[in-house]
Amino acid sequence: MRGAIQNKVMLQGPRYAGLRCMVTVGVSHCFGDEASLERAMQDADAALYRGKHAGRNRVEWASPVADAPPGSAPMKAEADVALT
Repeated sequence: MRGAIQNKVMLQGPRYAGLRCMVTVGVSHCFGDEASLERAMQDADAALYRGKHAGRNRVEWASPVADAPPGSAPMKAEADVALT
């Protein structure tokens, strides 16, 4: 997703020559209840700002939450997920 946005021409004309669009994304997970959704949003937001401080134009993953429900799937590591 990040690469697709970066390669997309968004503005045209000589005034915008050389302008690039870059994206930083914070990724988290949710276990299906409202409290988990709120926590996932907070974790994704924190990951987003970590990514911006680490150099921008990247995908930053939230750490897995310690209070995940028993039997829930663990979050995949960045290397396990194909991003294009």
